[in-house]
Amino acid sequence: MANSSHVFGFRPSGYLNSAPYTGAVHLYGHSADNSGTVFKGDQVQIDDTNRSTALTDAYAPGIPFVKAVTGAMTTTVFRGVAVGFVPQPEFSQSATASLGTMYVVASTARYAWVVDDYNTIFEVQESGTNSYTSASSNFINKLAEVGTVSSGNTSTGLSGMTIVGSSGATTNLPWRVLRLTQKPDNFLSAATDTTPNFHWDVMMANSDLATLKVGL
Repeated sequence: MANSSHVFGFRPSGYLNSAPYTGAVHLYGHSADNSGTVFKGDQVQIDDTNRSTALTDAYAPGIPFVKAVTGAMTTTVFRGVAVGFVPQPEFSQSATASLGTMYVVASTARYAWVVDDYNTIFEVQESGTNSYTSASSNFINKLAEVGTVSSGNTSTGLSGMTIVGSSGATTNLPWRVLRLTQKPDNFLSAATDTTPNFHWDVMMANSDLATLKVGL
């Protein structure tokens, strides 16, 4: 029996040294010149067109911009995962004024909290063909590709990103699969299930901070 599907993108759960996730993030910006959307749990990369907020920015001058990943990632490096956004107050003096959307709307300036520590472990759901067929043929310790990259839930703000069950390889993919996420509701599937919706613990394999080179 396959697990129920409840996609949320990449969710930080701990660190490689076995410590629990403590909420550590860095602040990044999203340029109004970027036409992509960003949801909580989305994989993001540095926006190499719009480099940073202006020095005159009243909130956070000179911080780098990121953008959502919008296509397949092979050898392309990325920065991390967006896990939240700074509220957007509406200065209308209204008691019922909205604090902003739960995600970054396309072509909108916004500040995002990003987990960019490449020693962070994330939980993510698998999509597509079952990657676990036997003890000797499975996803464990292989590399995985990102599945759905362009959709999210505009009500909850949660990402629609998954990892592709059929993408396990040994080189040139963005995520390292460590293990099946150890929780009771993740073990109802069998190797014969076509789409088991497994949850996996993964870590960044193509972090641009881990592979930083002179002359970028």
